[in-house]
Amino acid sequence: MNDLKALIIFLSQYDLTNSKMRQIIDSLGDKPSIKTFKKTNLVKNKVLTDVAYNKMLAGADETMVKTFVTNQANRGINITTIDDEDFPEKLKDIDDAPLILYYMGDLNLASSPSLSVVGTRKPTSYGKVVTEKLTRDVASAGIVIVSGLAYGIDSISHRKCLEVGGKTIAVLGGGFDHIYPVEHQSLAMEIAEKGLLLSEYRPKRSATKYTFPIRNRIIAALGDGVLITEATVKSGTIHTKDFALDYGKNIYAVPGNIDSLNSELTNEIIKRG
Repeated sequence: MNDLKALIIFLSQYDLTNSKMRQIIDSLGDKPSIKTFKKTNLVKNKVLTDVAYNKMLAGADETMVKTFVTNQANRGINITTIDDEDFPEKLKDIDDAPLILYYMGDLNLASSPSLSVVGTRKPTSYGKVVTEKLTRDVASAGIVIVSGLAYGIDSISHRKCLEVGGKTIAVLGGGFDHIYPVEHQSLAMEIAEKGLLLSEYRPKRSATKYTFPIRNRIIAALGDGVLITEATVKSGTIHTKDFALDYGKNIYAVPGNIDSLNSELTNEIIKRG
């Protein structure tokens, strides 16, 4: 394990934002490592508070990182960082690219032709039908389906993909020890076995209302296009749509009834072209 990888894994244990991790690494000079972290006064540089820095110093140990990696591997959880050869190319150049990914399953799927499918957590019967049909057809054509394991459109797309023998990627908003929603624990494990389950958060990190929108940038980046089947204009789906536009992805929107709140966003996207 090289010095930078060990440092990134170490930093990921403290639930720092991705940008804060980058700021720390940039403050450590040409050869960032756990050793340089311990030698650099990040409080004086105003990168970390005194309390945070002293807490992290107590755990800044290369041996502890190696033990952590071994323990995760024994659980079937693998770790890749942004400088590793197997880190997904689709994620390397996006704004705020994740520095680390924890994953279970086939990481090669992250480099395969893919479609991200997202939408409301409370779809109508129409939304369910069109999501199942489109996901089935796309997955049957060998395209990987990417989504976020949430209620509604996400879980429908994952399940339909698996049902037809397709490959799917689920991007979590928290760590593997806190699958959300808990009702999708078995679905998550099936995806880990037959597809790819991944997260930028350490296994013990719980999902929050802040981590889900951030997670959506990864869903947008992994898909070669983004399909929105049903969503309101206040849906979290709008974050995925905005990220996808920033990344130059094609957006596919399913038209719906003009009186349906669940078709507000898709109809608006179509209206705007």
